Amino acid sequence: MSDDLGTALVVILGVIALVGVLLAGGAWYLLRRYRLPLHAVATTIASLLYVISPVDAVPEVPLGPVGLVDDLTVIIAAALYLRRLVGARSTAAARSTAAGSAQKASGGHPGRTPTSTPTPIPTQDQIRERRT
Repeated sequence: MSDDLGTALVVILGVIALVGVLLAGGAWYLLRRYRLPLHAVATTIASLLYVISPVDAVPEVPLGPVGLVDDLTVIIAAALYLRRLVGARSTAAARSTAAGSAQKASGGHPGRTPTSTPTPIPTQDQIRERRT
């Protein structure tokens, strides 16, 4: 009986470790790919540390599976936070790319549309005529 319990415990710990490694790898990929700020790195690390720490807001030992609710909540909150940051970064990157291509199409002049023609500079005679 104790052999079965030990085996089950090793399997459960292995699965938990694998999930942690996958989450950490996914977070690292997102952080590097989208160049997320330092607070995103801190949030990811803090949420992973909370999930693997023995100190919980809702302990697992006396409450069983109900005690996993706080861990799941932290994981979901961190994932939603990272998703929002990635969305903001990819939207900003798309705007930057669109602005860069519009600038290239306008000949490198910001604010000028590709179809606009330059306004001619008036000569001294034209300026004198306007004054009179």
